Amino acid sequence: MELTIEKLGGEGVSIARAEGKTVFVPFGVPGDVVKAEIREDKRTYCRASITEVITPSPDRVAAPCRYFGDCGGCAHQNISYEAQCRHKHALLTELFRAIATPVDAVVPSPSVFGYRSKMQLQCARSGSRILAGFYRSHSRSLVPIDRCPLHTDEVNALARTTVRLLNDLRLPAFDARMRKGLVRDIVIRSNTKGESMLTLVIHDRDFEKRAAFSKAIFRRHPSLAGFFTFHNPRDTEYVFADGENITTNTRHSPLEKVYGKAIDESFAGMRFALSPLTFFQVNVPQAQRIAAFLAECFGHATSAATGGLIDAHAGVGAFSLALAPKFTEVLAVELVRDSCELAIQNVRMNRVPNVRVRHSSDVRALGEILSRDGMDRYPNLLLDPPRAGLSEDMRAMIPSMQFKRIVYVSCNPHTQARDAAVFTANGYRVTRIAPFDMFPHTYHIECVMVFERS
Repeated sequence: MELTIEKLGGEGVSIARAEGKTVFVPFGVPGDVVKAEIREDKRTYCRASITEVITPSPDRVAAPCRYFGDCGGCAHQNISYEAQCRHKHALLTELFRAIATPVDAVVPSPSVFGYRSKMQLQCARSGSRILAGFYRSHSRSLVPIDRCPLHTDEVNALARTTVRLLNDLRLPAFDARMRKGLVRDIVIRSNTKGESMLTLVIHDRDFEKRAAFSKAIFRRHPSLAGFFTFHNPRDTEYVFADGENITTNTRHSPLEKVYGKAIDESFAGMRFALSPLTFFQVNVPQAQRIAAFLAECFGHATSAATGGLIDAHAGVGAFSLALAPKFTEVLAVELVRDSCELAIQNVRMNRVPNVRVRHSSDVRALGEILSRDGMDRYPNLLLDPPRAGLSEDMRAMIPSMQFKRIVYVSCNPHTQARDAAVFTANGYRVTRIAPFDMFPHTYHIECVMVFERS
C-alpha cells in the first residue's frame, strides 16, 4: 500500500492514515511518501514496514550509523536534527494541549553525536566467542556492534578492546537458557575529562583470569581509571540486579573493585563522585543547561529564595548542590543507598553547608516533614522521578502540602502529563513547559514543568 507519513508518534514510530485506520510505521519521516507492507492488522490500527521510499521527505537524511534500523537504540538518525527537535516539540504541544501555557522551543543538545557518557553492552555467545552489542527493538535478539556514534571514540575503543581481550582469554558469555557462562554485560562510564571506568557484570564470582584481564586492559587504555566487577547470579533482565539496595563498601557487596578507582564528574562548578551503580545524567553538558534553567525558575519566584527546598529524587546530589545558593537550606532525599552515600560524600567534598541528605522514599520523607514542620520550612519542591513518574501516594500527597512552587523534571512527558493533571486540578497553574533534547536520534525528550499556587 502507498502511505504518506504525517507525523511522529510518542514511541519513535511514524504515523500515517489508511482506510480510516492509524498506521504505525517504523523509520518513516514526516513528509515521506512510501510503499509499505502490513505486518499486523487490528480493528482500529495496523502496523506496517516500509518497502520503498517513493518520495523522500525534505527532512530525510542518510543515517551515519551502519546499524541503524537493526539496533534498537536509535529511532530518528534518518531525520535531520533540526527536524527532530521540531517534531518533538509538536509531540509535546499535542500532549499538553489541555494546558494553556505554550511549550517552549526545544533546547537542542550541544552535541548531536558522541554525547553519551555511559555505554551498556549486552553479551551473547556465538560458538566459543563472546559477542557484545545492543538488542533489537522490542526483543532480546542481539545486534553485535563495534562502534556506536552516540558514544565517544575512546569509549568505543575501550569496548572493542574489552571484547577482544575476553575472547583472547576464552572467557565465556553467559547463556541465559543454559544458566552457564560468565560475562553478562559490559558497562563503561566516562567523564568530561576523558577518564573512564569499566564494569563487567558476571554470573559467577569465580573469575580466575581477572588479574590477567585487568593488566591487559589498563596497558592498552591509559585513560581507564578503574576496573570493577558486579556479581549478578539472578534470573533477571536488570543489569545491576539489586544494585539499588546495596552498600558498596562492604565485604559482601556484589560490586568489587579489581583495580584503580571510580571516576568523578565536573558539574555546575563542582565535583561529583560517582560509582558504577549510580545514576548520573549521560549528556552532561545538556544537564548543566537544565541545572541553570532550574536556578532561573526558582530565582524568578517571588518567594522562592526564602525558606528551603526539598529535592525529592536527589541521586548523587547534582541538582541539590547546584541549587543550594538559592535557598536557606536544601533537603536532598534519595532512596537508592549507594547514591545516598555518594550524595553525602559530594556535599562534604564541595563544602556546601546548607544541604542535608536523607536516605528515604519520597513519600515517607514528605509525610514526616508535613507532620513535623508544616510548610513554612520547605515551600519549594523539586521532582525528578524515574520514567514511571510519581507514585500514586506521591500524587495524592503533594497537593495537600501546599508548596508555593514545584519544578518537575521528567524523562517521560507522558507520565509527567498524568501527574500534572492532578496538580492543576488541585490549585496549581503551569507557568512554564521547557523541553531539553537530552538524547538526540532517539524518541526520548527531557521536559521541565513549573507549577505555582493559583
